[in-house]
Amino acid sequence: MRFGLVVGAAVAATVLASPSFAQDDAPPSWLFVLQGIVTEVADGRIALAPDPKTVAFTDRPARQIVLLETVEFIAAAWAEGGDFRALPPNASIVDEDAGTIGVVEIFNAVLSEGAVVFDFRSLIGFLPLAGDRVALTIDGSVCWVTTTDSATVTTTSTPCDDGDIGGQVQAGFDVGPTKTP
Repeated sequence: MRFGLVVGAAVAATVLASPSFAQDDAPPSWLFVLQGIVTEVADGRIALAPDPKTVAFTDRPARQIVLLETVEFIAAAWAEGGDFRALPPNASIVDEDAGTIGVVEIFNAVLSEGAVVFDFRSLIGFLPLAGDRVALTIDGSVCWVTTTDSATVTTTSTPCDDGDIGGQVQAGFDVGPTKTP
């Protein structure tokens, strides 16, 4: 009996590791981390004074990392025809000051007077408090094109059009500390 379990586990491991089973040809799924200070929490709406950069990274095995301009990311992701407008993402909200976490569905995000205003529906957990520093991890998009100008070390990212997936990613980019000192 024990031998059968060992053989079965070995066969399963071999099948799962085989190239025909792997999803290497699937596009990477991007996650986005946006940090900032909450300026307002009201009925189904959170306003955030964001950090200027948003960190985008992919699931393994791709392991791609890109720094995006927060303003450009928000404008593109929730634009008419944008990935997140069509299918609202979930996001975890970690209140770094209160030590709480919540999960929300974000229906809309707009830029207003230097803040990002999110319309959301709470799924579970706690909402942040006004004045607290938070980190939002927004779940994925499989379509994000990134180009990097190595001469100026600037990165531009836009949602994909017509199923175009790919682009250049600056691998190993130093994203610095996760908190502002």
